[in-house]
Amino acid sequence: MQLIKCNQIKEFSNNELLKGKCITEISICGTITATLQIPIKSNPNKVTYFITLEDETGTIDAFYFDKQRKKFDKLLQVNNQVIITGEKFLDNEDYPETTPIIIQNVKLVK
Repeated sequence: MQLIKCNQIKEFSNNELLKGKCITEISICGTITATLQIPIKSNPNKVTYFITLEDETGTIDAFYFDKQRKKFDKLLQVNNQVIITGEKFLDNEDYPETTPIIIQNVKLVK
């Protein structure tokens, strides 16, 4: 499988605070290499969905919630090449690459 080279398409700080933490809006693209479903501790009937996105520069994790499942499930499958737009907390300044992206929108790469 050939990985597409997208790197980071757009990243900018929106200078907003959410619960005292700074957020960045980010758009990235790559190939989905893994998916994972984790039940929420407070309500095991609900699930958080995680994906790993990879391009030739590395990997990054992203997630979405149960209420977005119908919207994203068919798009966020292993081996799909996608563009993801979302938000990323900047609370870990030493290792910003370890903070997953909260998925807001997904498009398939044509």
